[in-house]
Amino acid sequence: MKTKTLLPLSLLSVGEKGTVVKLNGGRTFQEKMISMGINQGDIVEVLTGTPGQALLVLIGNTRLALGFGLAHKIEIDTSRTGRSEAMRNDLDSLRRL
Repeated sequence: MKTKTLLPLSLLSVGEKGTVVKLNGGRTFQEKMISMGINQGDIVEVLTGTPGQALLVLIGNTRLALGFGLAHKIEIDTSRTGRSEAMRNDLDSLRRL
């Protein structure tokens, strides 16, 4: 079982995935993120970017560019990457039996 690891989205490396657990900002920030399609529970993958600069992320089938400041306010749990990965792990375990 993985340990819960919470990080700002801005600190994830290219290829890393995680689950949005919190939008750390005021009402305007939260409304902006929701209008862009970023919600708690969403799985996010970093496609391009380097720490301290803008990121290109994948959420569902949508690619979004986020500046460092916005990305830094989005808290990610890197130990929870969603149901599909858990299902894949379960299938892999069953295949080994």
